[in-house]
Amino acid sequence: MSPGGRRWRGAAYLAGAALCAAAYAQASHHYDGYPQPAYDVMGIPVEELAWQAIYLAYGIPFVLLAAAGLAALGAGEAVARQLARLRRVPRLALLLVLLVPLGAALARLLVLQGQSVTDDEETYLFIARTLLAGRVVNPLPEDPEFFRNQFVVLGPRGWFGKYPIGQGLVLALGLSSGTLDVLQGLLGGATAWLTWLVGRRTLGPRRALLGLALLALSPHFLLTHATLLSQPAVALSLMGATLAALHWERTGRARHAAACGLLVAFGVLVRPMPGVLLALGPLGLLARAALRQPRARVALLAFGAAASLGVGAVALVNLLQSGSPLRSGYQEIHRTSGLLGGSRGATGLSVFGNLWRENFWLFGWPASLLALLAARGGRGRWLLWSPVVAELIYRVLVPKTVVSSTGPTYFLEMVPVLALLAADGLVRLWTMARRLGEGAARGVALGAVSAAAAAWIFFWPVQVRALARGASARAQVWQQLPRQPGQRVLVFSDALVPSRSGLTWAYYPPNPSPDLSDEVLFVRWPRTADAEARARDFARRRFPDRAAWRWVTSPEPRLVPVFREQGASP
Repeated sequence: MSPGGRRWRGAAYLAGAALCAAAYAQASHHYDGYPQPAYDVMGIPVEELAWQAIYLAYGIPFVLLAAAGLAALGAGEAVARQLARLRRVPRLALLLVLLVPLGAALARLLVLQGQSVTDDEETYLFIARTLLAGRVVNPLPEDPEFFRNQFVVLGPRGWFGKYPIGQGLVLALGLSSGTLDVLQGLLGGATAWLTWLVGRRTLGPRRALLGLALLALSPHFLLTHATLLSQPAVALSLMGATLAALHWERTGRARHAAACGLLVAFGVLVRPMPGVLLALGPLGLLARAALRQPRARVALLAFGAAASLGVGAVALVNLLQSGSPLRSGYQEIHRTSGLLGGSRGATGLSVFGNLWRENFWLFGWPASLLALLAARGGRGRWLLWSPVVAELIYRVLVPKTVVSSTGPTYFLEMVPVLALLAADGLVRLWTMARRLGEGAARGVALGAVSAAAAAWIFFWPVQVRALARGASARAQVWQQLPRQPGQRVLVFSDALVPSRSGLTWAYYPPNPSPDLSDEVLFVRWPRTADAEARARDFARRRFPDRAAWRWVTSPEPRLVPVFREQGASP
């Protein structure tokens, strides 16, 4: 075909891709912007499934047409030339690593507006402030009924959050250094750098660079690092432990095995489950070597001794909080550990639902998991695939899908290895296609480029809009508070956002600091017939220097003065 004919054909294909995008945008008006409801802990909301079906219907043709159009216009040759000139791989890797904290910080500032996406984050902050006070259990506050909140224990032994203290330690660092809003993004940058190092040792520098690029553009990875959730810290510990295991495999030194164990211990302290399961990779590597080499048994012992520190720390905190090393704060609230707590249907949804969501969230592509079908994992096959196995086991042991505000929450820890495996799979697909001809190989490359374009056109706008709506709804109370700088306020509230709205999964008010020193102090509204009288008495008696308000969400969100004089305390 003549060059002019190829150009016309390429333009026609690209016009078809543009038509898919236009049709998707038009359907968005009909479906009210594709809302993503924040509810249904054990399944996937129908509205979310409907959007995913529409994305598949328009997104897959878009990718195919866009790739065909770019190929007809000669973009494949241009991409091949640029890749052939690629020389400064480490510098490009550093640039990609820096994109992670930058992207996470922008998302937290501009999209989340500093707000939480789950009530878990507020609990982690409460734990962090407790640790900064030098304790793991706070004394019971006076009038404890006013301080009840989700995920916080108010019991005979004291006042504490239900989660382990690992993420609290991370956030305590952020609070004490003034870096709270950028800390998680910095953790993400460190995880990305570790991912590059792991990929370079297992897959080689080119595939590692591609994996790092996929990770740096992953909506799941970037947006979760804009939150205060605990999964990013576990992802960091996992990739650090994986790198230490690779060092041990190369050097045989017990100190590398001990470093691996310490990183596993930190992951367990943050999230005991799946922290223990994520240790399967390094542990399997060491155990296999110990069976063959007597010298490796010392390393296995060093790993076990170091890793046991995490289990011991969790047991000690449990003992201080509940009186038993085997009873956690989670069990104090829920009366169960959650293990094997679902029906067969719930377990099936837990595995399938999270995988289904990850197919979209991993890279924002309509078929993000497709490349994994061709992945092998290079010389670190066991270390790269074991977190995937561990996370799937976790979904069986503790069946949940949970709200997908920033992606399938319980799969975040394996996103770095999924990015490396996807890079390996894409290169293998490219290699297989090359046997059919250079045009087929370029089609694979341009398909990935077109899928990335689909993510920005189809995926990102829907999810960013959903997050921004939830954050704006939660931020209303601060925007409406009529107060002067430095003025302290008491706000009675049982919910900042009604759960039935589906706008966010962070509907409870923030926990107060253990010393009750917050400028805006949130407390609960009494659940008695004489609620107004009790609230006024509480405000006069405990906080006479604060203006007292009540936040109500029906019929519309608004502040109501507790006392007759608007905005004034008695």
